[in-house]
Amino acid sequence: TTSVSLWEQDCSELKAYLDGLQASGVTDVRAYLDEHPEAILAAAPMIKLVRVNQPTLDMLEVETTEELFANMNRLWGAGALNNLKEEMIAIASGRTSLHAEFEVKTLRGKALHVMTDLTVSPGYEDTWERAIFSVVDITDRKAAEAELAIKEKAIATSISAIAMANMDGKLVYVNDSFLEMWGVPSREDALGIPTTELWTPMGESGQITEELVSSGQWLGEVEVHRRDGSQRIAQLASNAVFDEQGQPMRLMGSFIDITQRTADEERIRQALKEKEVLLREIHHRVKNNLQIIASLLDLQVRRSADEALRTMLQESRGRVKSMALVHERLYQTPDLSYVDFGDYLRGLITFLLQSYEINRELVTLDLKLSSVFLNIDIAIPCGLIINELISNALKHAFPDGRAGTISVELVTSSSDDHQVTLIVRDNGIGFPAEMNYRETESLGMTVVTTLVEQINGTIEMRNTGGTEFTLVFGNPGKGIGE
Repeated sequence: TTSVSLWEQDCSELKAYLDGLQASGVTDVRAYLDEHPEAILAAAPMIKLVRVNQPTLDMLEVETTEELFANMNRLWGAGALNNLKEEMIAIASGRTSLHAEFEVKTLRGKALHVMTDLTVSPGYEDTWERAIFSVVDITDRKAAEAELAIKEKAIATSISAIAMANMDGKLVYVNDSFLEMWGVPSREDALGIPTTELWTPMGESGQITEELVSSGQWLGEVEVHRRDGSQRIAQLASNAVFDEQGQPMRLMGSFIDITQRTADEERIRQALKEKEVLLREIHHRVKNNLQIIASLLDLQVRRSADEALRTMLQESRGRVKSMALVHERLYQTPDLSYVDFGDYLRGLITFLLQSYEINRELVTLDLKLSSVFLNIDIAIPCGLIINELISNALKHAFPDGRAGTISVELVTSSSDDHQVTLIVRDNGIGFPAEMNYRETESLGMTVVTTLVEQINGTIEMRNTGGTEFTLVFGNPGKGIGE
């Protein structure tokens, strides 16, 4: 019992035919068959099938031996005819066996790749009256080999440089891209070179082999040492190949040349650094110019005897100072695009208290300010709004030396970091009941309502137990604590 397909054949008629050819003067059977391919077709019926085993019927998808014998011409294709040609040449040359591989089809049309061995039975070498033809289905093996060949070709022709090293750290395989990246003329020249001569990790990346053995993989940048002495930079993705016992067998690496990308990134970093310095200088100069304007207004306040004019100049100075403070915070922070508005408000409120010469024993502050980051387009209008609201409270909430508290709260929505709520509250005498803050002729409140519209925000006032303004607006910046 065997799973191998076995055919018992009588090849005596074919042997006699070949003997006759040679007796007639044909000395080169191969050349003769090449010139007379019809002789191969004529020889096929000369091989008589005696019997076959069950695996043969199963493999060729036939029910009976009779069905097989009746359909032989449907089973053998060009590959089988070429094999028959080789059989004829082998018999004519006195050989007693032949190994071959070719394709056949089953009775139902399924293509098979088979491996065959034809051997004359002992004692029948002169007549070939009895020979055994064994057939093994190697279709799956051939498919696996073809798939492996495709993968090997994909690796060999990959645009990434690929290398394999043994556990001694010496190359045992490289592809074409590796040869090109390192400037090595051939695979033979590359094999056996220690990897330490070819690349080294950059920075504090550590030892590649040790990390591969311990963790199974390594990713980082390496300095490539080309054979002509030049250097390049590559991104290396490497992994260890382990055997069934979990022991490392080989080290694989895939390299991408990032020399140009690294150079481009460095140029971009330098350009950004130059622009950052320039932008920081711009913010610094804008702040200085606004400070000069504020100082000029302060001089005018000191020189003016008109109280109404002094008040107007003082308010204008506060507005200019609120804008200058934004630019001051911008050039002092690493990120030139966003202001920590909570920190900004502390500075602005301190300035306003000093500006209005407030007695801190009478008027106290209650600040609850989160670190909310606003970009300059939102920060400057918000700064002006807070300047007006705080100034208004300092001027009007506590007349005649009345004591009280001004509270400022800056928070973001619990469900959305990009929605900001700003509350300014005092426990003073309150906003005049007969006055509509949205329609007042006061320049300060006009500035407030105009700037709230500018930032697409909303503002509401409560006038119970003092005055409370609640400003809500969207923040397209970094949100809270980002």
